[in-house]
Order: sequence, then C-alpha cells, then structure tokens
Amino acid sequence: MAGIPLPVKIRKSRKCNRCTMRYKVVFNECPHCKDIPDGSKLEEHIQKYHDRLRANGKVGMIFLGVSALLTSVFIVFVLAR
Repeated sequence: MAGIPLPVKIRKSRKCNRCTMRYKVVFNECPHCKDIPDGSKLEEHIQKYHDRLRANGKVGMIFLGVSALLTSVFIVFVLAR
C-alpha cells in the first residue's frame, strides 16, 4: 500500500533578512522586497506586513471565541435534554 498522499506538495521556504517575509527556496532573492530600495520605503513595507499579521491574529482570535461560544451553547443544549 502506497499510503495516503499529501493534499499539497510541501515546498521549502526561506526567511528574508531584509523584510522578514518567507519565500520559496527556488527564488534566488526575495520577490517581496527585491524592488524596494532601502530606507523609509522598506520600513513602510515591513510595517504593513506586521500590521497584516496582527490583523489576521485578531480575526483568528474572534473565530476562536465564536467557536468556543457556539460549542458551549451546543453542550448546554445537549445536557439540558
């Protein structure tokens, strides 16, 4: 038996030293920041990236809270029978 194939091919990635974003190893340089010059533009790019990470984390926490609330309501209804 060959086993269960993975749904997505795993690709190796590398973290960029300039912008802290991850990119595929097949690229020689980071595609996110290769066209951005050093200085304020690069700092702005990094700040936007970190803002997006924080925003995604907040959305994730909202989903966790809603799922915990729905799970507790479901358990209360099941136990109330």
